Amino acid sequence: MTTTKKQYPFVTKAQLAVRLQDFAFCCEAMTILFDRQTAFEQDTSSTLSKNRRGFMSSHAVHGTRIARALRAGEPIAEEDVPRVLAIAPRYTKQLADHFRQLATEADPALADQAACFFTR
Repeated sequence: MTTTKKQYPFVTKAQLAVRLQDFAFCCEAMTILFDRQTAFEQDTSSTLSKNRRGFMSSHAVHGTRIARALRAGEPIAEEDVPRVLAIAPRYTKQLADHFRQLATEADPALADQAACFFTR
């Protein structure tokens, strides 16, 4: 009897960790995290809801400020480069969720294919 290993159809946290070694991808991640925050959190550069979306409270001020600059196409300050490189890799779970959502929106059949990986 042979069994077939089911292939996970989405980007994994481990794959994201590798991509997050690239500064440009870290910048993209910062804007993704900003977009996942509530409107109140975006407006106040804070974390109100414990909803596991967007920046945690210790990253909210700098993360929001940096993401706004990136979104506006402005260069970020030299002292913010290490912040981006430190903050973005902390969110592989949220980023995996973001890219999984994009993939299932682009190909709804993936949701059925991947159902065996998620039990809710």
